[in-house]
Amino acid sequence: MENTLPAFSRAWEQGADGVELDVHLSRDGQIVVFHDAYLERLTEGEGRVADHDAAALSRLPFRRFHDWKAIHIPTLDDIARTMPDDRKLFIEVKCGTEIVAPLVSFLERYPGLKSRIRLLSFDPDVAEALEEGLPGTGVYINVAPGDPIGLELAFQRAARKRLEGISIGYHSGINHEVAAMFHRNRFGFAVWTVNDIETARTMRDIGVDFLMTDYPARMMDGLKSSVESAG
Repeated sequence: MENTLPAFSRAWEQGADGVELDVHLSRDGQIVVFHDAYLERLTEGEGRVADHDAAALSRLPFRRFHDWKAIHIPTLDDIARTMPDDRKLFIEVKCGTEIVAPLVSFLERYPGLKSRIRLLSFDPDVAEALEEGLPGTGVYINVAPGDPIGLELAFQRAARKRLEGISIGYHSGINHEVAAMFHRNRFGFAVWTVNDIETARTMRDIGVDFLMTDYPARMMDGLKSSVESAG
């Protein structure tokens, strides 16, 4: 199940360099890890995540699990306390700029994480607020697959505010020319979500910095075998 402690533990066990997760702000100001703005699709709860306290969210059973006491909506602190010391977090902000101050407090509690997190948002205004509120933390603008206008606008905003990079949803138009544009501008280049080996090899070969996948062990084994075969 996405965005849960068991899912992250599995990724760490498989040797993933980092995990991507989604965050919202609860009613009582806690940063909670959950994809949707509303609870109905994934849990037995109802309404918006933002309308519930973190403690109440942690007690909601997930629809796909019977042992709900072991599977709950975690806070970002839960993730920080359980992740290995040498791994990264890619934190996609699903809410607005109200999360900046809680993120500042979070990094004050876990200062060693500052160099190991990247903050992502589809909203350029939120990305700029993250950069202003958390200077020195890598901030990325998300761009949907196959959106050339969105990508151009993201480049303009990222350059103006000196953001670290841009994260693109994978599509067949991501090629050497697109990669060269990133490299010329010295932007970090992240791509999501790639689940087949051949595409992963292509992304590696054109110079993608961060590749997000649902199957880290399979991807790493496939990429390693291709390097060994070439050698």
